[in-house]
This record gives sequence, structure tokens and C-alpha cells, in this order.
Amino acid sequence: MTNVLVLTTTLKSEWQSIRSVVPALEKCWRQAAGGRVRVRVVNPDIVPRYEWLPWALNADRLVFAFPNSASLSWARLLRADLGVSAPMIFHLYGQGMKGALSFQALSTLLSTRDMFVFASQADSCAWKLCFPNAQTRVVPFSLGNECKPRPYQAQPRTLVYAGRISEQKNLHAFLAALAILKKKGTFAFDRVEIYGSSDELGCPQTGSRTPRYEQR
Repeated sequence: MTNVLVLTTTLKSEWQSIRSVVPALEKCWRQAAGGRVRVRVVNPDIVPRYEWLPWALNADRLVFAFPNSASLSWARLLRADLGVSAPMIFHLYGQGMKGALSFQALSTLLSTRDMFVFASQADSCAWKLCFPNAQTRVVPFSLGNECKPRPYQAQPRTLVYAGRISEQKNLHAFLAALAILKKKGTFAFDRVEIYGSSDELGCPQTGSRTPRYEQR
């Protein structure tokens, strides 16, 4: 029997997308259970340490669904203080682009048996610049919901954007490019639909914000 313990957390991220991605990720791990694989999903923010630590000590795989300061402190506790050698799997969201700064305290405790999972190849490559020997995987974000096929019906050719209405998504350049294509007569769609809400975050890494971005 392979025991997998997934450590999640109470999300306080300002990114709306992450607040949707992590619950979907937890669901995917639960669905992986079966046969000779047992999966437990635990939130140490809620479950007392004396309950989940025995599971961690006996786990064959330890999964960290969201790498905030709390979950990384749990990883350090397990690896450095308690000597847990089970491979760790970290689901990461843009940490490679930030130079892996949040993992500095763990850098001497990691091994090539540990795995880092990214949603994009670019983030994985950036991580390799910090940890060249790291074992990485690229797994696109899960929708978290089963998609039910519908009978085919002819529809207008629609180009859809779904996500944050944010300067980080470069939507202004996207719309400008569509205008150029339409002017040239090479736009291959009948309409464009945009779904999402504005966060006005701008570029948090540089400290700049973009108020009323959706109106520009």
C-alpha cells in the first residue's frame, strides 16, 4: 500500500485563480486514490498537529498543495527535525520566476527524489536555473470539474478569454492585436468574449498597480 499525504492550507492568496486551482488540485489527488494507493488530504491550519504528524511519519509521498510560509515550515519540520525521508512533491505557482526565494531555507534539505510540479514549461525552466538537478514535471491546471459532452451544434466562431482582467495578462496587447487583424481582414472569428473580474493588481512584483484597468 502506498500512502500519500497531501498537506493543503487555508488560502489567503490575493490571486483569484489560485483560490480555484488549489481546491481542484486537492480533488485530483483524492481521485487518485484506489487500489493500492491511499490518499489523505489534510489542512494543518485546522487539523491538530498530533493528528496529522503520525500520518506524515508513515507516508510514502508527501504532497504540498500550496507553498506558503506555513507549509514550507512543515516541510522543514518533517525533513530536518523529524528525519522524514519520504519524497516530497511541491505544486508551485510562479516560484521559478521569483528565483526560488521562498525555498532558500529548504535548499540544503532537498534531494533529487523530491519533485516540483509546474503549470508551464517556462516556470519549470526558470526553476532549473536555481536547482539544476531538480526533478520537475509540467502539469496544466485542472478544471476540477468533469466536462460533459454536448451534442454538436453549429455556433459562431468565438474566441474566448477566461481569467483575470489584469495588466499581467497583457489583455491590452491582445485586444490591440485583434484590432490589427480585423483591420487587415484576417481575423478568423465572428466575435470575442471575455470573462473575468478586474483585480487592479497591476504588477505586484514591481509595486505598481493599475486602477480601472478594465476601462482602458
